[in-house]
Amino acid sequence: GAGPHPYASAWRALQRRILALGRSEGGSREALSLARQLALLSYRTPEEFAERFAAPVALVDGRARCAAEDWLDARGNHYVARTAPTAFARLSESIDLHALDAADVDVPTVVVAVEEDRLVPKADLVALAEALPRARRLHLLRSRFGHDAFLTEHEAIARILRDALSECRP
Repeated sequence: GAGPHPYASAWRALQRRILALGRSEGGSREALSLARQLALLSYRTPEEFAERFAAPVALVDGRARCAAEDWLDARGNHYVARTAPTAFARLSESIDLHALDAADVDVPTVVVAVEEDRLVPKADLVALAEALPRARRLHLLRSRFGHDAFLTEHEAIARILRDALSECRP
């Protein structure tokens, strides 16, 4: 069956452990922020970080800070403002517990893989497309945004969706 990649499950397991530690120490909001920041690292690519955050590490208030930390902190705080720790944990667990038997998918299906996605590797999606009884097409995208390509590659995703939907018309 098709389920989460062990690498992706390991990332999420660490995030849940950070969350559990924060809850046990009374810092659940900070822990949720850190767990989300760790998630963001897995969604994006080293290439994007090299382009966006190339400034050298600097001492700030006696602590070494990398150029990405302000962005990570802001994204973590934004997430904490709208997500409960329990919701994060349950979503994370549900992703890891999800399993699919491709043979049971009896609808025309289009699969989109992103070469740089570390959480859902291209090889897994190729295998899924090959196992789907009614796979229509496998699209392979390249994106420095990795797993987040579906949020950032608007034109490519729109084209794929338009093509797939046009094939569904009678």
